[in-house]
Amino acid sequence: MKNFFIIIVIMILFLSSCSPSNQLTPSANAPTNAITPIPPTATEIPATPTFTPPPSTPTLFPETAFIKGVTLNNYGPNLDTSYAEEVIKQYILPAGIKYVALNPTCFGKDWKDTNIECTNEDIPGLMTTVSDQELINAIQYLHSVGLRVILKPHFLSINNLKSNLSEPRFGSSWGETEWQVWFDNYIIFISHYARIAEDNQVDLFVIGNEMEYSTQREQDWRRIIAAVREIYHGQLTYAANSWQFEASQIKFWDALDYIGTNAYSYFDEPIYDYTIDGMKIAWQPYIQRLEEISNEYGKQVLITEFGARSQDDYNTGTLHDWIATSYNGQEQSDHYKAFFETIDGKPWIKGVILWDVYTSPLQGGPNDISYTFIGKPAEQIVHGFFGGLSIAPTTVSNFVENPGETMIVYGENLAGDWRLWYEPDATTIPDLYSHNGHASSFSIRVSYSEYVGVWLIHDSPPLDMSKYKWLEFYILVGKNQPKHLLAVFEDWTTGINIGSRMALVNNPNYIEGGQYEPGTWQRVRIPLIDLGITDQRSTGFNILGCAWPCDFDNATDDVYIDDIKLIAGE
Repeated sequence: MKNFFIIIVIMILFLSSCSPSNQLTPSANAPTNAITPIPPTATEIPATPTFTPPPSTPTLFPETAFIKGVTLNNYGPNLDTSYAEEVIKQYILPAGIKYVALNPTCFGKDWKDTNIECTNEDIPGLMTTVSDQELINAIQYLHSVGLRVILKPHFLSINNLKSNLSEPRFGSSWGETEWQVWFDNYIIFISHYARIAEDNQVDLFVIGNEMEYSTQREQDWRRIIAAVREIYHGQLTYAANSWQFEASQIKFWDALDYIGTNAYSYFDEPIYDYTIDGMKIAWQPYIQRLEEISNEYGKQVLITEFGARSQDDYNTGTLHDWIATSYNGQEQSDHYKAFFETIDGKPWIKGVILWDVYTSPLQGGPNDISYTFIGKPAEQIVHGFFGGLSIAPTTVSNFVENPGETMIVYGENLAGDWRLWYEPDATTIPDLYSHNGHASSFSIRVSYSEYVGVWLIHDSPPLDMSKYKWLEFYILVGKNQPKHLLAVFEDWTTGINIGSRMALVNNPNYIEGGQYEPGTWQRVRIPLIDLGITDQRSTGFNILGCAWPCDFDNATDDVYIDDIKLIAGE
């Protein structure tokens, strides 16, 4: 399905982004160019903040005692597109956020590789890196709307991430020669971005992120800091990891302006009390250890990443990103509230940078289990803690159906402008002419397999969605029902997948009878506004068995779908 799962697994696990050229070695040139992927997102249009657009010639928000930040990752549209600008105006500014972190990312091919690659070439196992020009354009736009910028380059080992960190640790087999080659390459890599930061008046520069395999080499890191300070004259920090409490092993904090650490819920023990008070107690040992380091070095602590996925069991503190559980926006909201209340009023904490939002305007909402807080209960918590604008309830018009404009997608067969798309590696393909129709002879049978789902494409021309108000179809499920059947629209007209939010098919508000009734045809009618769709284009829609990470169940019975329509309304 357009490499849907591969793109999302790579993008969300790698927590990185987009495209340039050239391997960084002591004599190499540094990055340039751009990328693609996007994880489709979720349902339910978020409440609309009461918001006045920024003035045409704004000045930067004043520096404050507390940094209120968020990471903007380009999962899909580039950082310098109108899509990213819409996210900044519609979600970031109204939240009270004053700092935006950008993470250009380069790579080692595996745990033995001493090179650092920043490339747009199709090299197996490598991702592409955001281009210099795209990065500069994004910095300039953020400054133009008053936001301050944090540049936080990432270095990642591809194989470690693809294997869920199960391979040997990066650099674990190196001798002194290999380490010095890698550090020489790292200085070239980080100095390149330090020059971009200096030339574009970036407000804070992060010299490294979660590199616990190397930070015990104190003198090598002091060499990096010295090289960066020759180029960049702003404030510096490093982003330590949280799960091994890397901050405690670092001895070069005195050479930086802040003690930086990421903060995720990898607690020493699983949490059994999921209340906000229970979470606050669980955070105490971590916060106390940070305060001790702050006192030791006489420097404030900056939380360089903090976030939570919106899924069941995240608040146990043991749930890794690649483990599938159901959407749970309240767990994410509770996690944010507990953390914010834990750090509130501590003068030794400089600020917090949330992880993360991305460049798709239709991100978030119920059924999206990623880190973004947009369109979820946590959005209200962020607005409250950061002093953002109040979020007004969304009002939905009572549309009146216009049968004359309604589009038939599938009746006895696919309508003329529609076609079926399927994953080339799929072992089963949807059967468009199953002899088990709703009110006719045929229906679409979807066998539950690794690529369960039906992908219907209308790309010539793309659909103008402004006149359509509902997606309607009939569904027949068996005794072993699908757990997470989702509907999502896509737009590929720019060469990048702009996915809509997702709608859960058996939402009681959508499905006739309020729940699945095995063996009975039931009507499903999903308001397109719940997917964030108002006047966008579309090249088709998918009905999927799951979204990454996939909670796949081989025991699920075949699903039948019939009488698919896009219903017009006014």
